[in-house]
This record gives sequence, C-alpha cells and structure tokens, in this order.
Amino acid sequence: MNSYLTERARKKHRLDIVILVVCGTFLAAMFSTLSETFDANDLLVSIVASAILLAIFVAPIAVIVVRRLRQRDARALARCFAGHREDLFPIPELDKQVRVIGGARKRVEKLIDTGMLKCVAPEPGVDAVRLHVVLNPKPALKYVDIVCPHCGGTSRVPRDDHGRCAYCDSLLPLDGGR
Repeated sequence: MNSYLTERARKKHRLDIVILVVCGTFLAAMFSTLSETFDANDLLVSIVASAILLAIFVAPIAVIVVRRLRQRDARALARCFAGHREDLFPIPELDKQVRVIGGARKRVEKLIDTGMLKCVAPEPGVDAVRLHVVLNPKPALKYVDIVCPHCGGTSRVPRDDHGRCAYCDSLLPLDGGR
C-alpha cells in the first residue's frame, strides 16, 4: 500500500461501467428520437430539450472520466514518490518520470486539492515537492546491559543478539539481559 495515496484514489467504483452504459444508451436513444421528431416549427423547444437531456446524460460520464484520470495520475505520482529516499523530490525529475513537461507541480497541487494525494506538498520558493512520509524507517535497536558470567563486567549489547564482553571478550548469552 502506498502511503501517499488517499482512500479516494484507491477506491474502485463498481457502478462506473453500469452508469456509462446506461448514459450512453440513453444518449443514443435521445439523438435518434430527436432526429426523427425534429420539427422546424418547434426549433427552440427541440434545442432546449436536447441541451437539457445532453447535460443530464453527459455530466455523469464527464465526472467518471475526470475521476479515473485523476486516480491514474495520483497512482503514477505516488509510485514515483514511493521510490524516493529523500524528503524533497525535484520537480524536473518528476516531470521526466511522469512524462509531463512543466506540469507536475500543477498536477500535484490539483491532486492534493481533490483529495487524491496526501503527505506531500509543493515546496514554496523551490522547484520541488516535499514528502512528509518517512520511508522504510530503520527500527530503533534496543540495547540491554548484560553482566558477563566470566568476569562480572557489564556490557551494553543489542537485544536478541549475541554480544561480546567489553572486558574479557567472551561470548555473552542471549537471555542475560532480560
């Protein structure tokens, strides 16, 4: 799971195809009906009716297409961010990776505004995007103090790891610090 994608960018919309088919079918039926009933006397009524019907059936199609394009863009940018190990991602490098010349900054801002990307922000005054997720953080080692059974000296070694006594160099037991 990519930490830069929001749930909205990952969400699958199962009804999209059904909506597209229904709207497409009604649009085709509307155009065939309008072409048959088109009357020169009622030109204004025909134009207004067709414009209203067109808006009703094209709007859901446009919303679905725009959302799908934004999800695709968010996934492409998030893949670039996920592989980056520094907290600043240069915009020119991002332009090359997503194959957009000069548009990555606007695209990132738009995807943040529409709720598709998280944990990123365009850096003001710098041609870069700041990444707010620490990727692959190294777990902090926990150390324990173990008393050497041979010389009695105390040595600090990582937990769950064999260590050597700092004084007599003998092998220390794993369970000595618990």
